[in-house]
Amino acid sequence: MLNKHEEYLDILPLTQVVKERIEEVINLNSKLLGVEFLDIFICDLKNNEGAKNYTSLWLISTEYLIECKSFLSNNNFDLVRYKNKVGYCSIQPIEYDFETVSEKSSVLIHCNIGGSSSMGSVSCSLIATEENCTKALEIYQKYLITNIMK
Repeated sequence: MLNKHEEYLDILPLTQVVKERIEEVINLNSKLLGVEFLDIFICDLKNNEGAKNYTSLWLISTEYLIECKSFLSNNNFDLVRYKNKVGYCSIQPIEYDFETVSEKSSVLIHCNIGGSSSMGSVSCSLIATEENCTKALEIYQKYLITNIMK
C-alpha cells in the first residue's frame, strides 16, 4: 500500500517504524471506507531544536479527506467529503517562493469545506516545513483549489 507513496515518504526523515505505522493507518482506513487513497500528506512542525514533529496524516481519496490526528500514537480519524465542496482556501508561505525550499521554509494551508446547510463547514489546516512544502503545494493545487464550490 505504501509503494505508490514511497517517493514522498523518502523525502521526509522517517524511520521504518513510522512508515509501518503510516501503512497500518492507511490500511485500516481503506478497509473502513472501502476506498483506495490517491495521495497522502503528513503535517510537520519543527521544534526549537529543529527536529520535526509529525502532527497528523492526511489521506485523500477521490471524494474524502481524512485527517488522522496524532497518528503515531492514536486512531483518531476525522472524515469529510470534499469533492466540489471547498468553500475557502488560503496558502501562507514563509521563506518559500513555491519553487525553492530552505531549512527556514514553511507553509500553512487553511480551508473550509462546506457540508449541507444544516452541517455548516469543517475547517482544515495543513502545515509543512522544509522539503515538505513542495508536497503541501501539490495537495493545494491538485485537490483543494480544484474542488472550490462553483
